[in-house]
Amino acid sequence: MSNVATERILIPLSKTKIGLLLGGSGVFVAASLWLWNHADEIPHHNALYVEVVAIAGIGFFGLCGLYALFKLFDTAPGLIVDAEVVTGAEAKHRQPNPPLQPPHLFNRGQGMPGV
Repeated sequence: MSNVATERILIPLSKTKIGLLLGGSGVFVAASLWLWNHADEIPHHNALYVEVVAIAGIGFFGLCGLYALFKLFDTAPGLIVDAEVVTGAEAKHRQPNPPLQPPHLFNRGQGMPGV
């Protein structure tokens, strides 16, 4: 057995970066709203194309802002460093990966298919 202590290092989420993400997404949503309202006035581009780009920007950056708002008040650690494994905060929601199987169990000795 190993004599390694079971020390865990908890690294919190960076609230400054999350705040910057929230502010940046707000700016891009506002710019996309402006683009949508002024789509007919923009020369050299089809108005429908400009509106589609604006709606995509509103949707994407709006979702980024909602995610940042959710994470701004999240108290869970962002990263957990353990003696055995490094775990992200999202790992509590997923199942662990199955152990890797040796390659001979996959092809059962038949060699490469099609060779």
